[in-house]
Amino acid sequence: RLPYAGHCKFPDMEELLFEWVQEQREDGHGVHGKAVRTKASELIKTMYSGVEGGFVASGGWPSQFLKRHHLVSRRVTSTGQALPVNAAAQAAKFMDATAAEQARQ
Repeated sequence: RLPYAGHCKFPDMEELLFEWVQEQREDGHGVHGKAVRTKASELIKTMYSGVEGGFVASGGWPSQFLKRHHLVSRRVTSTGQALPVNAAAQAAKFMDATAAEQARQ
């Protein structure tokens, strides 16, 4: 039995949805709430014929799904901020000041 099975109505669907989210992330694709809702609805239709009316992926449903599966929704960026030209000098100055402060104590 899945650890989250008692907290959701369709644990088999959620397991497949979780795997899909992981695959998307491994392929470098961001997964947003609308995509999670759409995929969940697709899975419900294929896995539970005739049950579509019993499942409603509301606007808040994706966040609860992510929470149940210990996932977070964050934007993946390809680059961070550029370092300042004088980054090495600033780091050295900080380390010198920290060492001096430690020596005084």
